[in-house]
Amino acid sequence: MAGKKQMPTKRTRDIVAEIRRYIAEQGIPPTLREIMAGTGITSTSVVNYHLCYLEETGVITRDDGKARSIRLADTPELVSLSAIREELAEMYEYIREIDP
Repeated sequence: MAGKKQMPTKRTRDIVAEIRRYIAEQGIPPTLREIMAGTGITSTSVVNYHLCYLEETGVITRDDGKARSIRLADTPELVSLSAIREELAEMYEYIREIDP
């Protein structure tokens, strides 16, 4: 893939859409196998090929050797749903204390 810049394929766009969907629903990035399941791709190496392309073009970043380390360039920080739930629960308890 080095050298010549390629236009993103439908499959590459599908992978980005799946990453966005998964993060929105689960609050964490998907694994290679979860991307496979969500896109209908049958090979982890094909998913990895497209992820490498997305990384080279700056669409995503990944930490080497770490699962669930995909970050979309336009999503600077991932916030987990469980952290949001905990904060909302704390706020709810606080409101109940001051306004019974």
